[in-house]
Amino acid sequence: MTRIEHSVVIQASVEEVFRYAADYQRWQEWYVGVETEIHDFEQNRGWTGIATKGMPHRTAWMFEPVGSATRFTHVVEGHVPVPLFGSLFDSLFLKPQWDRIVKTSLNNLGRHFRP
Repeated sequence: MTRIEHSVVIQASVEEVFRYAADYQRWQEWYVGVETEIHDFEQNRGWTGIATKGMPHRTAWMFEPVGSATRFTHVVEGHVPVPLFGSLFDSLFLKPQWDRIVKTSLNNLGRHFRP
């Protein structure tokens, strides 16, 4: 099982960051990744997601106020459903790719809120 977790602090209110990040029609502006089916949506707090394409995985999107800023944490958990070689593929290929996707997406989101 691969788990990737990264956070970014964005100098904007939780409401503002959440409104932008939760608008799935804007995801192509900042999010690098695959289609996700949204679950457990909680206004200004976050949601979970299940991939609808690609490697099976789950995501968590969490928004927390930090003073007048927002800490956005994104988690991806998944695995390659292939016995024996799945964990090797996970560690050599999948984990580095998901790590890059999450870091790039968080950078893109943060950039949207910079003056």
